[in-house]
Amino acid sequence: MDGFAITAAGEPWTHSFLIAVAGGVTVAAVGLLAAGWAAFRRARGEIATHDRLTAEHDEDLASWISDRHLLLRRQLSAMTAKENARGLYSSGDHGRALAELKEQALHEYRDQLRMHDRALATLYEREGRMHRYWRRRGKPRPAMTAPKRGAPVLDAWRADATRHCGEKGPAHGVVDPTRQDLDSALERLKDEGLKAYV
Repeated sequence: MDGFAITAAGEPWTHSFLIAVAGGVTVAAVGLLAAGWAAFRRARGEIATHDRLTAEHDEDLASWISDRHLLLRRQLSAMTAKENARGLYSSGDHGRALAELKEQALHEYRDQLRMHDRALATLYEREGRMHRYWRRRGKPRPAMTAPKRGAPVLDAWRADATRHCGEKGPAHGVVDPTRQDLDSALERLKDEGLKAYV
């Protein structure tokens, strides 16, 4: 009898080895199931966190629009008072200055919106199959509401500058950076050439 093939209890070593392997596989399987169940439950909590963070981004953007609107109103009034004191109330310079202040506010809004959108996109990229399961079960991904609620304010910023016009001059249009992109800049450059930039 080969001593290497027999265990101390007189059983072949292969039998003991298989029992040990089966026990290890069972423990590993139970561990994987427990980890999977924990991840499944954790996904539901992560969804609640993501939704809360979306609401916070939305609130931050809404507050920013409100604050920036107040600042713009003050800037426009100050510019009008300055131009009026210089006797230029009805001048084209006054209209251009008002339009540029509005364009600056719209530019800042575009950057704020982009920052919030990108932060949320990064957040939701972390959601996987388990998150999608919970989302389909009544937890749809929330959308930011501030852009829609703030649309009347933004439309006021986009409106032509007419305060200086009276009955004499044309309104100054506001170039809206939220509706401009590189393609539109290239198109303008093609139409205008370099004369406006040199």
